[in-house]
Amino acid sequence: MFNDGKNFDGKDKMVEWNWTIENETQLINDFICKKATCYNSGVTFSAWVTEDLPISDGPDKFWGLPGLILKVSNPFYERV
Repeated sequence: MFNDGKNFDGKDKMVEWNWTIENETQLINDFICKKATCYNSGVTFSAWVTEDLPISDGPDKFWGLPGLILKVSNPFYERV
């Protein structure tokens, strides 16, 4: 059993993504997406965001853009 069945308190915080929106677009599932990049934890991330779905969220821990992130990647990872 996890932690021997004892309760514990923990703290975590959301990653602050300091995105830069680039002058590049891509069509993903019939949505026009803008490219955004961010350097975090020693890695450059690329995200493709559509403003047609005005939800500032995305896969996994990615968020903070003016629309839904439909794809995110770095040299080691890709999530659609």
